[in-house]
Amino acid sequence: MTRWRVIAPVLAALTIALMVPACGGSKALTILSVATGTVSVARPGSAKVDGKVGMRVQAGDVIESGNNSTAIITFFEGSTIELKPGTSIEVVSLGAARSGSTTVLLRQTLGGTVSRVVKLTDAKSRYEIETPVAVAGVRGSIMLVDVAADGTTHVGNQAGKIVVVAQGVELEVPVGGGGLVKPGEPPQPELAHDDGRAEGGYSMGNTGRELGFAVQFSPAPVPFEIVKARIFAWMPGTPAADSKFTLRIVAADRRILWEESFAYTRFTAEHAWVEVDVPGIVVSDNFSVQLYAPTLGQGQGPFIGTDRSGPNRNSSMVLNWEPIAWTTDRPAQSDTNWMIRLVGKAP
Repeated sequence: MTRWRVIAPVLAALTIALMVPACGGSKALTILSVATGTVSVARPGSAKVDGKVGMRVQAGDVIESGNNSTAIITFFEGSTIELKPGTSIEVVSLGAARSGSTTVLLRQTLGGTVSRVVKLTDAKSRYEIETPVAVAGVRGSIMLVDVAADGTTHVGNQAGKIVVVAQGVELEVPVGGGGLVKPGEPPQPELAHDDGRAEGGYSMGNTGRELGFAVQFSPAPVPFEIVKARIFAWMPGTPAADSKFTLRIVAADRRILWEESFAYTRFTAEHAWVEVDVPGIVVSDNFSVQLYAPTLGQGQGPFIGTDRSGPNRNSSMVLNWEPIAWTTDRPAQSDTNWMIRLVGKAP
């Protein structure tokens, strides 16, 4: 039996617009509309207030989206940033010079955002997001930034040019790739299809068959040397001492590039990223990661996190390690991404 657990409700939307004259006048933003949920705005030295239609927020203010809310901020130069639930950002600096250069500097301390940045034609123009461990800068890009409670930051590139800087090391993130930055560490390349925010979890259940999860990836950069696999998961029950899950990396031609089993004790009741080391597997073409975590005779199996914020970007199922049709309608294949990632060796 398959099992599906929802850990977040359907999200509502809040739209925010930033309006600044191109010649560098007022630097206020305006919240256009609120559907449902909670969004707060705090000015320096003042208490938080609820976001209201028409509210103007100046540089230095902090905007937070509640656990059941999202926000979209549209800046004066045409760029936008979407705040996912449970996100906090500070508008650090906004401006437009008469020379044509523009500046949008933000500080993101928690949660997930999606930035859609217009092409910056002036070399002095800047659109940057600072997190507790890194600074990400973009030019004409679609960038995902996710910040965990400990500051760990993932930056994803869906289009354009993105650079991540941490500990004096600069990492250029290619389209389709990502960057992972942990506290006190330089950035590392990371492949991911999820946005870092789980809308639920899935356990393959007591099928008695080797039914598992699969995610297809394209290496970015090429070649890509895999050094870690990251799985967002949790274990509600207590597994047997000898319970294990297995990971495989499989080439496009079905060759097994690497396989290893790990104890279920790596999973806990806490919803968290679990990391396992991979011995430097180098890939230069499309490949997949397969995860088999059976529950038959082993008590409650782990729930693998599911990102359901957008379309399925290459998640599927396998039976006896062979690709099969999606076997359940809950969660639906169309909007389910298994939260399984791969970390590469930093250049």
